[in-house]
Amino acid sequence: MQRLFNLLRLVWAELLYRTGILFVLKAWVLRRRAVVLMYHRVLTPEERNRSFSAEGIVVGVETFTWQMQAAKELFRVVSLPEFLESLRQGTGFSDGTCLITFDDGWSDNYRNAFPVLQRLQIPATIFLPMDFIGSGKMFWREEMAAALWAAAQGRDAESLELLRELAVEQLARMSFPEAKRVIEAYITGLKERPVDYRQEVAERLSAFAARKRSRNHDVDSFIDWEQAKLMRDYGISFGSHSYYHPILTELESDAVAAEAICSRLVLERWFPGDPLVFCYPNGDYDETVSREVATAGYAAAFTTEPGFVAGGDDPLTIKRVNIHEDMTKSRALFLARILGVI
Repeated sequence: MQRLFNLLRLVWAELLYRTGILFVLKAWVLRRRAVVLMYHRVLTPEERNRSFSAEGIVVGVETFTWQMQAAKELFRVVSLPEFLESLRQGTGFSDGTCLITFDDGWSDNYRNAFPVLQRLQIPATIFLPMDFIGSGKMFWREEMAAALWAAAQGRDAESLELLRELAVEQLARMSFPEAKRVIEAYITGLKERPVDYRQEVAERLSAFAARKRSRNHDVDSFIDWEQAKLMRDYGISFGSHSYYHPILTELESDAVAAEAICSRLVLERWFPGDPLVFCYPNGDYDETVSREVATAGYAAAFTTEPGFVAGGDDPLTIKRVNIHEDMTKSRALFLARILGVI
């Protein structure tokens, strides 16, 4: 059924593209408005086969390359300062304005995405979780996944006991692609569990990973500050993705304030004078969170809510369109996804 759905989606997008309907729609919905594209990871086929990141945040290098070429042809791609100035003025954007953003600052942003952006002279903005940059640390999701896969391969008593207690014994009988799907579903489900339980599981898996040396830093790692400085010299802007990358709506207001202020101080240290912008981890925010972000001195904050941006919109709730391989692997799908018709 999923394959049939994907085929129908592709046929629909191609029909709209080849008949010119998508271009008429683009002119209409992006008249004096902007679209902000949200990327995360840009991986080679070999890297995708070793990464524990969810497929919903990944595009391939080849796909990203033609998407950036298409973006230059289809839109007016602007820098962060240009985008913020149009937003601030409130009189509207130039038709078809586009801002390119990346969440998390993964190492592949420097290794794979940056050369493409540099060659095509496309500006972009990367939101950094400060505690992870240059630290060798992994996000809890990737670290837990690596630990679960290590347990699946371990075959020893400790590994099997861990799988049994977490109710994922089937991992021991699966290939990597099969296990990755099960692990992704398990970790996604943890997000719905109480914070204390999630933390307990995370700590146990982290300790297990350390003992088994199951870390995967070469793929699921982050840029360092020297790489960030080099990227900045070539037109890449940087913003805050908080300090520790927590779900901010689960924190008390003083903890939210600390996340916003501490990450702002790091930005000001490395990129003095640059615009101060924020991106809510996991897209989760509420009135308290946005208030603390504004109080900390940020000019704008970006969400994961889909949609377009008009001059005068609330700068603390900027909408974006998530781009990943499955939904955007043809030019027609790419444009249809951006315009919200698939």
